Amino acid sequence: MAVLAALLMYLKSAEASGWPRLAWLVGVGTSTAVGVFCKESAVVIPAVIVLYELTWWQPRRWHRLLPAMAATAPAFLALWWARSRVHTGLAIGAIPFVDNPIAAAGFWTGRLTAIKVLGKDLALLIWPAHLSADYSYPQIPLANGSIADWIYCLLAASTALALCFLYRRNKTAFFAIAFIFITSCRPRT
Repeated sequence: MAVLAALLMYLKSAEASGWPRLAWLVGVGTSTAVGVFCKESAVVIPAVIVLYELTWWQPRRWHRLLPAMAATAPAFLALWWARSRVHTGLAIGAIPFVDNPIAAAGFWTGRLTAIKVLGKDLALLIWPAHLSADYSYPQIPLANGSIADWIYCLLAASTALALCFLYRRNKTAFFAIAFIFITSCRPRT
């Protein structure tokens, strides 16, 4: 909700001028602060705003981005400060293999497993037959070259190709799919 609210307020700020524009930008910053302190995945707000501008590219509008990015900065600084205060003095150890197998995998195995996870998520959008509340170690094993691994990787690659095609044909569909990708593809902790 915070991501959508920040995007809407950014769009309103782009249409306004003077004090109303400042009020909308304060709304962008407030929505960002509420979002990142409720759920840290709201850090994608600047990426979503940039995605919007890239989708409907008009060079004369890029000057709108700087004030919007500046509006989100205090929320990120506050989050950084709060996290640094909470984590001060804590011993941060290595990520156990059972929490995140990709962290302990080799470079290529880890990357292929991440692509496989993306493909698996896309497959679940198409057919959500086997949903799980816990995607820990036994739920998604490391990529090993199986047929299922190849299918998931091909699904992820075909989605990327479809996005390239949609960018020229249907910008609204491109934005919607890229929005879903940006807001859902984050490290699982």
